Amino acid sequence: MYDCGASMFTLNATPKYSKSFAPKQLTDTLYNINNGESGTVYNAVGGKTDKQVKILGNTYKNMTVYLEKGESDIFEEAKVAGAIGNKLFLDHIVIIDFRTKRFSLVD
Repeated sequence: MYDCGASMFTLNATPKYSKSFAPKQLTDTLYNINNGESGTVYNAVGGKTDKQVKILGNTYKNMTVYLEKGESDIFEEAKVAGAIGNKLFLDHIVIIDFRTKRFSLVD
C-alpha cells in the first residue's frame, strides 16, 4: 500500500481552503502530530462535515475533516490545499502515474 504520510487523516486541509467543507463542530483530536521536516508537534482537530466530498467520481458522506492550525508551509510548497489519507481508498486499487501526473481509482 502506498503511504502518503497522512494515513491517519481522512482529509486534512488548511483553513484557507477548507471553508466550503469545514466541520461545524470539532469533535475529534489526533494528538502529537509531527509536521514534517520542521519537527513541530501539534494536535489536529477535526469533525464530521455535512457536505458531500467527491473524489474521482466517488462520493463520500459524513467524512471526518481535520484542520491545520494555520496555513502550512508544507502544503504551500507543494501547492496543495491539504492531504487525503489512505482510509478513503482501502476498497480500491490506487493508480498513480507520476510521469503524466494522473491519479485513478479502480474498484
